[in-house]
Amino acid sequence: MVLEDYLPSNSIEREIYQKVLSEKELSKEEAGLIGRDGDSHGDYPYRYAFLKSDALGGNGTNSVVFAISRKESNLVGKFPWNPKDWWKVQRGQIMQEKAYKMGVKVAKPEGLYKVFNLDTKKFYSGFVMEHLGMLPLNEIRKLKESICKDGRGDFNSELKEKIRKAGITTKALHDKALEEYENAKLWAELNGFSKIDYRETNAFWVPELDDIRMIDCDEWDHLPRN
Repeated sequence: MVLEDYLPSNSIEREIYQKVLSEKELSKEEAGLIGRDGDSHGDYPYRYAFLKSDALGGNGTNSVVFAISRKESNLVGKFPWNPKDWWKVQRGQIMQEKAYKMGVKVAKPEGLYKVFNLDTKKFYSGFVMEHLGMLPLNEIRKLKESICKDGRGDFNSELKEKIRKAGITTKALHDKALEEYENAKLWAELNGFSKIDYRETNAFWVPELDDIRMIDCDEWDHLPRN
């Protein structure tokens, strides 16, 4: 199903749908014409939309992430699995916003919004941030290990050599990503951040930047340095 299939026949509602799909902010009255609030977390702007089918793999214990439906915008929305865990998403946004402004390597935050679920016709409070086609560091490690394992198979010499070179390249990428992750963590700590949940699933490699970006800042603390 394509996005156009979700557009209602009613001309007024259709215009509102097209507006939210264009990532324009809706008034509360406009939002009320096409849906209702799915939670009562806060008085956030009504903006952006997502589909259930756009859930990104490897979601965390406390939250789920969806690609914003206009995918060329390279944005994602983060929502709590359990409404009681909204404070974690909210706290993560505060820490990530602070870190981004201080030059720490985190995904660029857009803010907290009421985001329209096109499937349920409800607006859910979520944290919207950039995505940039990022690849989790643990996925690079898995790819590296898979290539190394395949390299021991029963292949002809030419294919084995290609696999060997691919393994070397992937290992070099993984090593570089880990090094940049360590450097980013140290820089964050030098800027007063602590309790950084340091693990491969909490850092992403961004090919177009040739660098990493850290995520999941809800456990972070910050104490300004004198």
